[in-house]
Order: sequence, then C-alpha cells, then structure tokens
Amino acid sequence: MIALTGNDMETFSSMSTTSETAVNGTSVIIAYLAQRIPKYILIFVIVIWSLRIFVRNYLSSRHLAIDASERAILIETYLGLLKYPEIAGEPELKKQLMPRLLESIFRHSQDGIVKDDAFVSSMLEGLLNRKT
Repeated sequence: MIALTGNDMETFSSMSTTSETAVNGTSVIIAYLAQRIPKYILIFVIVIWSLRIFVRNYLSSRHLAIDASERAILIETYLGLLKYPEIAGEPELKKQLMPRLLESIFRHSQDGIVKDDAFVSSMLEGLLNRKT
C-alpha cells in the first residue's frame, strides 16, 4: 500500500482537474506511479550496470593474478633447473626442458575481459531502427 503525504495529495489534485478522473483515488495513484516508476527503473538499471562492470573487472583481475602466480612458479622452476648441477651437465635434457619452460613463461596472456557487448549494441540498434 502506498502512503501519501499532504504534498503528494496537492500534487495529485493539480494533476486531476475533475472528480470523474479520480474515482476512489485510482487515477491519482496511477499518475503518481507513472511519474515515479521511470526514475526507479533508471536507478535500478544504473545499479545493475555498475555491478556488472565491477564483477567483470574483478574477474579479470582474479584471472590475471592466477596467471601471474603460475608464471612465478615457472620462473622459480627455471632458475632452480639452471642451478641444479645434474641438469646443467646434460645438454640434451636442457634442450628438451628449457624451450617448454621459456614458452610457458613468455606466453600471451588473456585479460579475461569479454571485448564485445553484443547485447547492448543489438539493443541500441533495435531501438534506433524501430519505426514508430
């Protein structure tokens, strides 16, 4: 149930000029809601959109942190293999292990952010191309 104050009733009375349009206050309440609902929808959309961006950036950051920790482990392994005397003396084993380690360390990293917002662009195109 909507609680109406004195100011709201004055606003409603200025919107309604005849008593026929305000039968039991139904038209007044509908007019009140028609003014307020778009504002609430806009606030809701802005909050949801902000949360979406926050979650997207958080997940990207998390993805990059995991990738960086994997690379740190690979670098420690690489340095350990260079110092280990048994591997340092065997060039064949070095020839097999080192390219794989170096390739893993210097691989291209994805940032985890989806580049395309297809929903938004298709929605905007639909609104712009709509014939009224």
